[in-house]
Amino acid sequence: MELIEKEKEHPFELVLMDWKMPSMDGLETSKIISEKSSSNAPTII
Repeated sequence: MELIEKEKEHPFELVLMDWKMPSMDGLETSKIISEKSSSNAPTII
């Protein structure tokens, strides 16, 4: 959740994340970032 808020303020070019996280898994987070980002969505690895 914190990453999603920070990405709104300062768009990232690249995001490295674990697929297994405590509150939201990496796949769900990746989907949300892609949906909410501008056309210049960050590369998610």
